[in-house]
Amino acid sequence: MSVYPKISVLMSVYNGEKYLEEAIDSILSQTFEDYELIIIDDGSTDSSPSILSSYAEKDMRVKVITNENNIGLILSLNKGLYMASSNLVARMDADDIAIPERLKIQVDFMQNHPDIVVCGGFTTYLENPTKGDIHATSHEGIVAECFFHCPVAHPTVIMRKDKILELTDGYDPNDLYAEDYGLWSRLIMSKRAKFANINKSLLNYRTHPNNPRFEYKKKQKKTAVTIQQKMFSSLGIYIPLKDVSLMNHSEGKISIDDVKQCEFWLYKIEQCTNNMNKTERICFLREIKDKKMYLWRKIRKNSMSAILRYIRARLYYKK
Repeated sequence: MSVYPKISVLMSVYNGEKYLEEAIDSILSQTFEDYELIIIDDGSTDSSPSILSSYAEKDMRVKVITNENNIGLILSLNKGLYMASSNLVARMDADDIAIPERLKIQVDFMQNHPDIVVCGGFTTYLENPTKGDIHATSHEGIVAECFFHCPVAHPTVIMRKDKILELTDGYDPNDLYAEDYGLWSRLIMSKRAKFANINKSLLNYRTHPNNPRFEYKKKQKKTAVTIQQKMFSSLGIYIPLKDVSLMNHSEGKISIDDVKQCEFWLYKIEQCTNNMNKTERICFLREIKDKKMYLWRKIRKNSMSAILRYIRARLYYKK
């Protein structure tokens, strides 16, 4: 490792002994070697501290910072972000596995695209390798996605520290369980940060299918709805939280009236695209179309009028 490493890889762990070694090994076996691995131990009470100590003793690139008390992921990430020696900061979670070429691919990309502030990539689910997360790759597509769901997979990200701290204060403690989504949204609303996703799976992502984490997902959804309301407000559209939730986070079957209410807001959003450039407008209209089709697929199919309207919508959007 050079005195000033090209990348700082940032990881936080709290009682993550089960998968911690796999995650660290995937970084230490990267084909790109000029980095520091900053790991924040957020007051772990399992064997995580001894695992980290062992790695730090063997590899000088591993830097362990120990929190005396558990302060949570968001504050731990901010702590690591400010301590990073490099301007290029890559995120990594303590239970995922990065592909060996991940850092090399992203460093090359950031060097060739100095205008990009945040760069992510696709993911593959460890428990089901045939599935994963795929997002828009262009800045305009990512911006459009951000109004409806998180457009960048957090543990795949590499970002420019100077621009992040210039435009924001880092991760917002109010963005509970959606700290990445909150950061991306604030950067996008600043209109001074450009995004990209690399068209390749860079990470094997652990989904923990046997741990549904209902309370976690409930709180994450609440945060996401608040973030999305702010995003829509930036377009000059105030959408009540309950309608944002209905439009972007509806679960199970929904009624015709629900869909009509969502379509009202989608029409308002569509009107805003008239002031956008061609590429931006195309991306937004694609998201709006996909959202409408998604909502009509979720409707209670026992209503004949609903079925007919669903069919008409499908025919319309095939044009």
